[in-house]
Amino acid sequence: MALVDNTKFNSNRLLQKIGDLLKTQHGVAETRVWRKRNASVPVDEATVADIRTSCDVMIAGVGD
Repeated sequence: MALVDNTKFNSNRLLQKIGDLLKTQHGVAETRVWRKRNASVPVDEATVADIRTSCDVMIAGVGD
């Protein structure tokens, strides 16, 4: 499972908690976090390509 951190305050903590819950309550085998350069830009194409080849599901997190 891909977790995309948008770099806003607490988005990393939110995604970590979501990842932990998905593992313990729903049997997700593995989570991996990608971090954007900043919240105002889209995920770069290299990251999108990496996520597409290595994960079945992606969650993008928004902090604040």
